[in-house]
Amino acid sequence: MLIKKVRKEHLYGVAPCLSAILSMRRKIYKAYVNEKFQKQLPARQDFVKVMEEMRSKDIKVVYKSKDLMNRISGNQLHQSIILSTSTLNYKQLTKKEIKPSSDKSFWLALDRVQDPMNLGAIIRTASYFGVEKLIVTEKNSCALSPVVSKASSGAMEWNPVHATPSMKNFLKTAVSNGFMIYGTQCSDKDSESRIINCQAVRLDKPCILVLGNEGSGLDEETESMCHHLINIQSSANTPNTLDSLNVSVAAGILLHALSSNRKIGAENPV
Repeated sequence: MLIKKVRKEHLYGVAPCLSAILSMRRKIYKAYVNEKFQKQLPARQDFVKVMEEMRSKDIKVVYKSKDLMNRISGNQLHQSIILSTSTLNYKQLTKKEIKPSSDKSFWLALDRVQDPMNLGAIIRTASYFGVEKLIVTEKNSCALSPVVSKASSGAMEWNPVHATPSMKNFLKTAVSNGFMIYGTQCSDKDSESRIINCQAVRLDKPCILVLGNEGSGLDEETESMCHHLINIQSSANTPNTLDSLNVSVAAGILLHALSSNRKIGAENPV
């Protein structure tokens, strides 16, 4: 079930455009290509691959000046290729789908992540580490825009991103179906005793890692649903203004730590 109505948009950049053409999850209406490549293509092979795929799929190509392409893309870094396409939308996650496929199931949930660059980077990282499902909150999350696709280097084009109307209800169902929930949190007086260094976590059950909003982190309701709170310990004495990481950077470190720790084994699971 799609949440938002389909509309046209302009997807830009070599990696997002190539991924969109290969995955065929969007309807592609036409392509805009820099007119300087009308007679001779650039040396980069991924651009050549885009042109070959468009030719094989009979996608209409319109050659435009660089200035016009800048206007079409909103002055984004289009790399001389823009596609006019339908949108990609979040898919509603049904209650029946909230169950692990195995004891190694690893999902990622984002609670109100609003910056498209952060979301795109997280989608790319989640894809790299083999996250089975990526879930966002239906409200207060940014749309799956061309900016997100570009930041994801095209990873957004391959796998659906799911949305839930209630993070609390989603996590409640997940727990009842055997998931362990790991939330992220900075140390503070109220929760310090519950916080575990991410390097110490050993996974032996299906798990969901929950990341919070860029500014406020996890809200109290979501935090209360977590079995454990984990953090990334700094190796330096940082000032108060540098006491946390960007959410996309934190996602990369945590996904690497947890996926590596699962491979190590679960002699003392936490």
